[in-house]
Amino acid sequence: MNGLHSTFGERLDFINLNVDNPDHNATRANFGLAGRSTYKLISPDGDVIRTWAGPLNLDTVSGEVEQILTELGF
Repeated sequence: MNGLHSTFGERLDFINLNVDNPDHNATRANFGLAGRSTYKLISPDGDVIRTWAGPLNLDTVSGEVEQILTELGF
Protein backbone atom coordinates (compact mmCIF):
# COMPACT_ATOMS: atom_id res chain seq x y z
CA MET A 1 0.00 0.00 0.00
CA ASN A 2 2.92 2.37 0.53
CA GLY A 3 3.48 2.54 -3.22
CA LEU A 4 -0.14 3.49 -3.80
CA HIS A 5 0.03 6.10 -1.07
CA SER A 6 3.08 7.72 -2.62
CA THR A 7 1.40 7.72 -6.06
CA PHE A 8 -2.13 8.79 -5.08
CA GLY A 9 -1.67 10.37 -1.64
CA GLU A 10 -2.57 13.84 -2.89
CA ARG A 11 -5.77 12.58 -4.54
CA LEU A 12 -6.95 9.93 -2.07
CA ASP A 13 -7.18 9.48 1.68
CA PHE A 14 -5.72 6.21 2.93
CA ILE A 15 -7.16 4.69 6.11
CA ASN A 16 -5.56 1.65 7.71
CA LEU A 17 -7.78 -0.53 9.88
CA ASN A 18 -6.15 -3.15 12.10
CA VAL A 19 -8.15 -6.37 12.42
CA ASP A 20 -6.68 -6.83 15.89
CA ASN A 21 -7.93 -3.46 17.13
CA PRO A 22 -11.51 -3.69 18.45
CA ASP A 23 -11.93 0.07 17.96
CA HIS A 24 -11.97 -0.61 14.20
CA ASN A 25 -14.64 -3.33 14.28
CA ALA A 26 -17.63 -1.13 13.42
CA THR A 27 -15.91 0.49 10.44
CA ARG A 28 -14.60 -2.87 9.22
CA ALA A 29 -18.10 -4.37 9.47
CA ASN A 30 -19.63 -1.40 7.66
CA PHE A 31 -17.41 -2.03 4.64
CA GLY A 32 -17.32 -5.83 4.81
CA LEU A 33 -13.68 -6.11 5.86
CA ALA A 34 -13.61 -9.52 7.50
CA GLY A 35 -9.91 -10.33 7.42
CA ARG A 36 -6.43 -9.22 6.60
CA SER A 37 -5.18 -7.96 3.25
CA THR A 38 -8.48 -6.60 1.99
CA TYR A 39 -8.47 -3.22 0.30
CA LYS A 40 -11.41 -1.06 -0.76
CA LEU A 41 -11.64 2.05 -2.91
CA ILE A 42 -14.53 4.03 -1.47
CA SER A 43 -16.19 7.04 -3.07
CA PRO A 44 -16.63 10.34 -1.22
CA ASP A 45 -20.27 9.26 -0.75
CA GLY A 46 -19.19 6.08 1.05
CA ASP A 47 -19.93 3.66 -1.78
CA VAL A 48 -17.45 0.83 -2.38
CA ILE A 49 -16.13 1.26 -5.92
CA ARG A 50 -13.61 -1.58 -6.04
CA THR A 51 -12.31 -4.32 -3.74
CA TRP A 52 -8.96 -6.10 -3.83
CA ALA A 53 -7.86 -9.00 -1.62
CA GLY A 54 -4.56 -10.71 -1.00
CA PRO A 55 -1.16 -9.59 -2.23
CA LEU A 56 -1.39 -6.62 -4.57
CA ASN A 57 0.50 -6.04 -7.80
CA LEU A 58 1.37 -2.35 -7.55
CA ASP A 59 1.38 -1.72 -11.30
CA THR A 60 -1.96 -3.43 -11.86
CA VAL A 61 -3.72 -1.74 -8.96
CA SER A 62 -2.21 1.67 -9.81
CA GLY A 63 -3.56 1.38 -13.34
CA GLU A 64 -7.00 0.39 -12.10
CA VAL A 65 -7.09 3.22 -9.55
CA GLU A 66 -5.94 5.76 -12.14
CA GLN A 67 -8.64 4.61 -14.57
CA ILE A 68 -11.34 4.82 -11.88
CA LEU A 69 -10.25 8.27 -10.75
CA THR A 70 -10.22 9.50 -14.34
CA GLU A 71 -13.71 8.10 -14.97
CA LEU A 72 -14.95 9.83 -11.79
CA GLY A 73 -13.31 13.12 -12.74
CA PHE A 74 -10.69 13.16 -10.01
